Amino acid sequence: MIVKIRLISEKPLEFPKNYNHILQSFFYKNMDKKIATFLHDTGFTYGKRKFKLFTFSKIIGKLKDKQDGLLFFEPEITIYFASPLIEITSSHVKTLLKKGKLKLGKNEVEVFTVELITPQVDEEITVRCLSPITVYKTPKGERRFLYLTPFEEEFYELLKNNLLKKIRTRLQKALRRRLRD
Repeated sequence: MIVKIRLISEKPLEFPKNYNHILQSFFYKNMDKKIATFLHDTGFTYGKRKFKLFTFSKIIGKLKDKQDGLLFFEPEITIYFASPLIEITSSHVKTLLKKGKLKLGKNEVEVFTVELITPQVDEEITVRCLSPITVYKTPKGERRFLYLTPFEEEFYELLKNNLLKKIRTRLQKALRRRLRD
């Protein structure tokens, strides 16, 4: 499920150049505490891997200025939030709609609109990523990461395997079980 969230402020919005942690924190703070705690602390496991199963876009808006490692946006921005689990997405949307003023980093914002995006899925789909995909592998017996680019054949194989692992975790059942506990 994909949600398009438009936020507004009374003044320009200020973010550090690297603001992903601010968005991630915003999403965790604005969902049901039980779900947020589970996702943050445990997540969905597959072998040694842990998956959070939500993603979000970068900030989409009119950039007003850049200076000293800071970005200044016009007072209206858009952020996309997505998860294959309706429980995660609906938890976030319900929490957003209940609150009035929200904190996004140092900025005070309000929800202007929330729109459900329902992509039509046929046998084949084209995916447009709103945030980068990072693919890496860890050589046997080592602790370092080798990052791959889309120009490398192995990039697509590892990406496919990652998606299959997420599907195989039987995520819907796991989340419902955890929320009932």
